[in-house]
Amino acid sequence: MGKAVLKFKLSQNDYECLKFIWQWKLCTTALLKHAIYKQKSYYRTYRRLRDLARLDLITALMSTDGNHYVWSLSEKGFNFLESHLPELDSKGFKSENRDHDFWVTAIHLGEWLTAIPENCAIISEQELRRYRLSDYPDWTPKTSTHRPDGWWNINVGKPQSQSLVALEVELTRKTPMRYHKAATYYSNTVKPYQVIWVVGTSKDSDCIDEAIKSVSLTRGEEQSFLTIDQYIQNQWQSKIEKGKNQGKTLLEILGKSPERDPKELSSVFPLDTRKCPINSTSHKIVRTKQVRFSRDL
Repeated sequence: MGKAVLKFKLSQNDYECLKFIWQWKLCTTALLKHAIYKQKSYYRTYRRLRDLARLDLITALMSTDGNHYVWSLSEKGFNFLESHLPELDSKGFKSENRDHDFWVTAIHLGEWLTAIPENCAIISEQELRRYRLSDYPDWTPKTSTHRPDGWWNINVGKPQSQSLVALEVELTRKTPMRYHKAATYYSNTVKPYQVIWVVGTSKDSDCIDEAIKSVSLTRGEEQSFLTIDQYIQNQWQSKIEKGKNQGKTLLEILGKSPERDPKELSSVFPLDTRKCPINSTSHKIVRTKQVRFSRDL
């Protein structure tokens, strides 16, 4: 995408857009339209993003098959944005694993994309990684022993055992030691209400669950599992296949956004990877976990 000097000033929405992209690392055009540029059409949102890209504040990333697009903050964009962020313990903005982070953003935001329900809160993996522990929200565990892919709080003010939900996106199975560490953290240190694992296959669920139960003081009673294929098919209507609240959907556990369009799930927007959506009724949804974002435009 060519660079140009543009004759416009950044709006408050533009600042919010840059911070939002930093916070979530990879964002689709549809996601940014519904989260930030709510008063703009899809096309006008795309044009605004294109202008920010021409200023070299953000950059478009394309999948290897050329069918999917997301936006990422550029180095210039991060340098520009840094003064608008709290003092960071660890400076940075890039996605270290684009394919993993794409799914983390989609799953974590879900139905809370358009608005966070009353008495609820959310913190991203980027914020957990970059903020000083002292700057974490009061409801967030202030420890670096283990860092999930993000936290939901479904009832701020209540004890963590009743309100805190962790997200773990694990599409490639790791060694049992990795899960032993997570199990100890969740059963000994934090003791959340629930840990939601989104995994590659049902067999992965069994292996991770077995590794957790072998060391967990709680026998992994706070753990829940569903597969990425199920999430792709149903988004936040996906049902927990194994573990706590088995049979319940993410929507039932976490709660829907008060601004949710009754005609469709808001959680579809992070999976609508058209670079320039024209209307809201013809989505181009990611249908496979094999999407690879490895090309900068």
